[in-house]
Amino acid sequence: MNNSVIQALERHIQEDKESTPTYDKTFFQNLQKYRPTYHFIADIIAAYLKPTSAIDWGCGCGYILEKLQMHGITNLAGVEGSEEVRPFIPENLVDYIEIADVLLFQPSYYDLAISIEVAEHIEKKNAGRFVNAICGSADKWIWFSAGQPGQVGTGHINLQPLSYWEEVFGEIGLFEPDWERTYEIKQAMLQNHKLSLGFSWLRDNLLIFRRI
Repeated sequence: MNNSVIQALERHIQEDKESTPTYDKTFFQNLQKYRPTYHFIADIIAAYLKPTSAIDWGCGCGYILEKLQMHGITNLAGVEGSEEVRPFIPENLVDYIEIADVLLFQPSYYDLAISIEVAEHIEKKNAGRFVNAICGSADKWIWFSAGQPGQVGTGHINLQPLSYWEEVFGEIGLFEPDWERTYEIKQAMLQNHKLSLGFSWLRDNLLIFRRI
């Protein structure tokens, strides 16, 4: 195969990527299977961190917020970057979720900031900026997880070990890892066999940060 044919194929592949949104309706439709798992995570959050308010960065369909609301937490916010999510947001959360770029969104202040498997979708050059935004929205706690090297998934462009994110948070200097609380919560998450066996990265990648 000559170079001109190869270049034409490469252009076609790139054009196809650019014309098809990564986070389309099919992507959010597939998130439906995570709903019970996200509800379980919300139960853990309510039990161990006891927030009175929370923001979820990259909240997807809003399932964690949905269950936190069932726990009586009404001061809630979610940020999601794709317009394609709108048909999948629960009706009672429509007014709580903003469609916005997480790097540009200006949040209020909440007891807890949540970022579950979002940071690996953000370019490395913007990692500190994203973490700074999370820190700026949290008064007490941060529930953070991000894909580690080798983890498959849609749009993973910045897979890093947990030590990398610990350093990024450390550079900002507002939060520190709470290793005891992280361990305690990870142990509690083992109760859910579907999460532990089917979606193990949600537990394996978890770090709980507390404000210094």
